[in-house]
Amino acid sequence: MRNFALAVVAMIALLATGCGGGGSDSGGGTPAAQSAATDASIPSFTVGFPGSIQGLDVTKSADPFTLSVLALALEGPLVYDKDGKLKPRLAETWEQVDPTTYTYQLRSDVKFWDGTPLTAEDVVYSWRRSLDEAGGSQLARYFSAVKSVSATGPLEVTVKLKSPDPSWQYQPGSFPGWVVSKKFWEAHPKDIGTPNTLTMGTGPYKITEFVPDESVTLVRNEEYWGPKPAVEAVTIKIIPDSSALLLAMRSGELDAVFPVPFNQIKQWEGLSDVSMQFAPELRYWSFTLDMESEPWDDLHVRRALAHSVDRPGLVQALLSGHGAPADTQIPPEQWRSIADQGTIDQLYADLPKYEFDLDKAREELAQSAHPDGFSATLTYPDARPILGQAAQVLAKNVAELGIDLEVKEVPFNAYLQTVFGHKDLGIQSFSYGADWPDPANMPDVSWASSQAIPNGLNLSNYKSPTIDRLLEEQRTAPSEDRAALVAEAMNQAAEDVPVIPLFYSEIALALKQEFVLGGEGWGPWYFVQPWLSYVAAAA
Repeated sequence: MRNFALAVVAMIALLATGCGGGGSDSGGGTPAAQSAATDASIPSFTVGFPGSIQGLDVTKSADPFTLSVLALALEGPLVYDKDGKLKPRLAETWEQVDPTTYTYQLRSDVKFWDGTPLTAEDVVYSWRRSLDEAGGSQLARYFSAVKSVSATGPLEVTVKLKSPDPSWQYQPGSFPGWVVSKKFWEAHPKDIGTPNTLTMGTGPYKITEFVPDESVTLVRNEEYWGPKPAVEAVTIKIIPDSSALLLAMRSGELDAVFPVPFNQIKQWEGLSDVSMQFAPELRYWSFTLDMESEPWDDLHVRRALAHSVDRPGLVQALLSGHGAPADTQIPPEQWRSIADQGTIDQLYADLPKYEFDLDKAREELAQSAHPDGFSATLTYPDARPILGQAAQVLAKNVAELGIDLEVKEVPFNAYLQTVFGHKDLGIQSFSYGADWPDPANMPDVSWASSQAIPNGLNLSNYKSPTIDRLLEEQRTAPSEDRAALVAEAMNQAAEDVPVIPLFYSEIALALKQEFVLGGEGWGPWYFVQPWLSYVAAAA
């Protein structure tokens, strides 16, 4: 996500999915009720987002809130369905020609909002922009396996990889694969995504206005090549204050809100005219520990902190029960593409675990180079108060060990500058949502040595030759062997504790009962799907 898919590619990757136990529905809406819809047009629809949108250039602003906007405006050759399976979108067909070659045959009836026909050159241009790490692209890592992207016909795109990589198949179905107009972007090389220039896509909605930190307005694309959505115009309002968000919903100012703040779930469920829907988010929440700096370079210190986290307690206190304790950064649902449920259950049963036990924490700390404790600062972004709450709980617990952990809130932009700048990381709070439906996703992001760089998301500076070897081997292994290799990497990371996983969350949508969801409905991959297209008027 999603995949911060949280608010960055990093915290998305904002959005995401994977709470043990699957989705549920509560409040006024049920799955059966959601199918009762009419075909009537909806003149206007207003959505509340609890997080900011800084810009509309996906290569520079790949946070979950921005992605949720751009998912309505931009498209890729493929798209995920609710279960993460690939389906055609801008491409009519696609093929893996050999282990390192993929081709995509584009539709001939697609036009950008300005009437310009979509061509293979637009896809090539868009993907080369995403590849451009030197130009500041935050998406370059998704294209790390790509050797070349070329137009091999007016409507044919061919991708050649440096070596086999199973993760590539998913990128054209997610935000790294979204396509923009080459003509438009070349005419506005320096101000794309700004209020004055916006963007140019092929999606079911056109972005017509963008006021940073306030709102985004979109209107239905009447020339859209696919089915016409019911909603004619949508306004997305940025309301970071959770109490103000709830008040706006109660007053009728908003028709939908997502994600609903975890600490207010009970209050939202009590609204009589609102349907609450939950889906696994394939997102883990965690603390990262910079293994190249003291005291986090000490394994026993890391394990002491791991034993100081009451994961089940956090799920109940912070998520209102809508989640599951996490012993690793890979949500169980991400294994479904290469393993059956029995295998998945056994993998997680066999994982090294760090139960909440302050006596064991003391024993670990006593074996460290800091047996009497130490002082450190743990920061969290203001856009993710749940991380701040988890940090305060940890600080209280480790105080009993002699560890003075100062919890500090920082503006989200400042937080992003730190994590993407990859300097003075220390201990950080971090959340990440799945980018694609495969268990190697999180290891590739968080554990690979190649990601311990600026703009990379290995915030622990974790450099394990074993992990790197296993991740490399799984790229060319058949599916039945990949599971064992990724599982071995998962166990190694659990032993080394570069990250302290806290929990997996579900994501909550609040929807006025005069509306229902059809199509894909509410699922983990909404942030790369045209989610507004699923909204219909209730019968």
